[in-house]
Amino acid sequence: RGVAGIAGRRGGLAGRSDVARRGGLAGRSDVVARRAVLIVDHVNLNHEKGRHDLLKAFYFDLLGLTADPRKAENIGKGKKTLWANAGIAQLHLPEGAPNAQPLDGRLTLAYASLDRFDAARLEAAEAALAGTKFQIRRSPDGFDVVCPWGTPVSLKEDPEAADPRGAQPGDAGDALHIVDIALHVDRKADLAGVKRFYTKVM
Repeated sequence: RGVAGIAGRRGGLAGRSDVARRGGLAGRSDVVARRAVLIVDHVNLNHEKGRHDLLKAFYFDLLGLTADPRKAENIGKGKKTLWANAGIAQLHLPEGAPNAQPLDGRLTLAYASLDRFDAARLEAAEAALAGTKFQIRRSPDGFDVVCPWGTPVSLKEDPEAADPRGAQPGDAGDALHIVDIALHVDRKADLAGVKRFYTKVM
């Protein structure tokens, strides 16, 4: 179970003056190169086929991500892939075949303020997502939530989280960035091999 996408990082999200344009994202000379990886463009999470209602209730209505206009028509169709924007990063949300693909790890989203998560919004989410794996609770940094199919997501306040290099197309949402992607490793895994992959390949 896992994550797919173009790897990178921020907060520590390294960049260079020669960052190439991708989807209209321009590089800036004040972004200093420290690593070969420049950016996490997206995380891929398959959702349960035919449940765009749950996608909308969780990712857009609750979390405040916005639908990328290149895939937004699929909300009305109730099928196919959606792209959910969080500043310069995205979640790609294709349909499973037919099952969902929860992340064995954790995503962290950053916001300028967590005021959007008031009692009314949380109650609406509880009602819309009843009968799923959805959970939400307060944490020292903000909130810990679980998506309808079991992916854990942490929500934190960080007004400086937006990446200065730009944003994905479409309207700006409340989520500024995906600031962390944690991937669990099996206790019996070849940890030396895992280290080689991330340090040598990535």
